[in-house]
Amino acid sequence: MYDSRMPFIAKPTPVSDDAAPRDSIGGRPYLPEGAAWPVCETSGKRMVLFFQFDVRAEFALSLAVGSHFAVFMSPDVNEIANFDFVGHGKELPEAFWEKRLQHFKVFVWNPDVSLAAHADSDPYLVPHALGFEEASTAPRVEHLSIGGNPRWIQNPELHPGFDFVCQLSDSFPFLKRESAPKQIDSFSKHAYCLFLGNDAAFFTRAKPTHPEEVWIALQN
Repeated sequence: MYDSRMPFIAKPTPVSDDAAPRDSIGGRPYLPEGAAWPVCETSGKRMVLFFQFDVRAEFALSLAVGSHFAVFMSPDVNEIANFDFVGHGKELPEAFWEKRLQHFKVFVWNPDVSLAAHADSDPYLVPHALGFEEASTAPRVEHLSIGGNPRWIQNPELHPGFDFVCQLSDSFPFLKRESAPKQIDSFSKHAYCLFLGNDAAFFTRAKPTHPEEVWIALQN
């Protein structure tokens, strides 16, 4: 589903480590009860929680209201997301999330899955709570947008059955903690980036069959 309205723009506000908002950059990830924090297969370290949010009715997504969306990536591997390009308009491969590089995890949990805040806070990024504001015009600075239509830098990349969820603009800076190491291949010594800082558009089914059934289109 592609809504004709302007998207909602995430507005980050720094919070303490004790805060556990369900909409955040960094902070405490909300995971299914009993689930472990995603771990990087290369280093064995916990992945960085880049952002997470609950789906709201006003976003006008095809996902069920109350679904939870979360994006993690390795602290030691900063690479693009997809195992191969799948041409515009083509069906995605079955269980494609198992075939791509495994240095990141993107989850969408249905609202009937019981989630709980992890006891620990992400040690790499300065925690921020996310508020949401409907955009009156197309944003001109780095941003995370939810809903509306994807903005394409290159040719569109859409696939049958997959609907747009959100988009991270290119060179979006995730402010790092002073104690965190500098990220490899980041554009800043003060910030981390996701997928080498590429523009990233996220898509999934209205009713995902698997919590990792999220496609990411990267452009620059």
